[in-house]
Amino acid sequence: MKNLGYFVVFLTMVFGGIRCGTTQEPLFLMQLEADFVILPGLNSFDTHYFILNNVPTRIGNYLSQGVDAELVDRVLPNRAELNAKFVNIDWAIIQEIQILASSPKNPQEKKEIFYHDRVNLENVNELKLLSSLSEVKDILLEDRLHLEIRINFRRPTPVEIESRLTMNFVANGKE
Repeated sequence: MKNLGYFVVFLTMVFGGIRCGTTQEPLFLMQLEADFVILPGLNSFDTHYFILNNVPTRIGNYLSQGVDAELVDRVLPNRAELNAKFVNIDWAIIQEIQILASSPKNPQEKKEIFYHDRVNLENVNELKLLSSLSEVKDILLEDRLHLEIRINFRRPTPVEIESRLTMNFVANGKE
C-alpha cells in the first residue's frame, strides 16, 4: 500500500510537470518541397546519394507576415514525406533513408533533419519520415539550402521514379 502511495505521488509530479512546463510559441510553419529523380536499376548494396543544391526556403514570405527574424528562437524539423509524382510505387523498396541539410555558405556542415530506418516490407504508398532533433535555424533562415538524400534500397529500383520530398518545419518564438 505504501508503494502505491509513492507511485501516485510520482505520477502526479510527472503529469503536473508536463502540464505546467513552459513551451515555446510557434511563430509559423514552413513547408518546403524538393523534386528529384530516382533512376531505375539502382542496387541494394550501395548507399545512393541525391544532392539537391539551392532549394528555395521562401523565408521572405514567412518573415513578411509581420514576423521579425530576431523573434525566431529555434527552427525544428516537424514532418516529411516522400511521394512518387507519376507512378504508383511501393516505397518498401527502401530500407533506410536519411535527409541532411546544409547552408550554401557552409556546405560541409550538414545536419540530419529527417530519416526512416524501419520502413515496412510491403504496401508503403507514401513514405512518412521521422524528424530528427537537429535545430536548423541557421540553415532555414537563409534564402536557399542544400539537401543530401541518402537511400539504401532493399531491392533494385524497378523504374524511373520522379519523386517529391515535402518537408515541414516549425519556427518557434522565444519563451
